[in-house]
Amino acid sequence: MRPTTGEIDFLFSKNREKKFGAFFGPEVEPINKSLELKKMQKIVNVLAVASSVVSLAVVGSGLYVFVNRASLIDGVKSQVMEAVTGALPSVVGGAIPDMTGPAVPSKNAPAAPKAGLGIPK
Repeated sequence: MRPTTGEIDFLFSKNREKKFGAFFGPEVEPINKSLELKKMQKIVNVLAVASSVVSLAVVGSGLYVFVNRASLIDGVKSQVMEAVTGALPSVVGGAIPDMTGPAVPSKNAPAAPKAGLGIPK
């Protein structure tokens, strides 16, 4: 059963405290309700603006990285290569010979030793 409009109006009127007493408790009204609502609205507006700024910054930086990804990758590659080539001579030093022999045996190369233990017959 739904309450009628008159019953709802009575429950929210100032006369309800006279009839029901402490059942509903004392009616407490803010001193300046519109001032409290304005303060709350300002807080909500500041939070909304801050959230929008953060969202735009994330989207903007993602878009910048997406558009410039090739140049960013090339820049990182060149920095890595400079660091590696700068450190390579000091790490290896003189361990790399200036010249090496041929990779494949040629006609002038000595014959490879025969397999086995080399025990005379």
